[in-house]
Amino acid sequence: MTIPLLEARELTKSFDSVRALAGVSLTIPQGEVTALVGDNGAGKSTLVRCLTGVQAPDTGQILFKGEPVRLRSPEDARKMGIETVYQDLALIDDLAVWQNLFLNRELVYPLGIVNRRGMIARSGEILRDLDVDVPSVRTTVRRMS
Repeated sequence: MTIPLLEARELTKSFDSVRALAGVSLTIPQGEVTALVGDNGAGKSTLVRCLTGVQAPDTGQILFKGEPVRLRSPEDARKMGIETVYQDLALIDDLAVWQNLFLNRELVYPLGIVNRRGMIARSGEILRDLDVDVPSVRTTVRRMS
């Protein structure tokens, strides 16, 4: 039996009297694409925030490669290779595509100098791997009205 890459077991999360997650379980196998689909207000965003360290579940367990983990921050999740690709509403206008991709996790040289060329090159690789077609990673993000 193959061990799942990521697993949620009986997660619950409440915000005051609103129960956003009520015993949610999810298995994400290694090497497969998994879609999370549901109605507005079904708890999809809350589940993703729990699985990426943005919020802690009230109860339940998260396992990574079969081992229980406690994700205290998005950085904890990133170190395990767990990342969220947000919808365009989470992008920052007037920054380039590459700047949005590396926002708050910039690549730096020793002494803290920003590795702009490295981020631009890596952004192109990421978008090619995801089969995302943008004219250039240097393109500025603009809202469509």
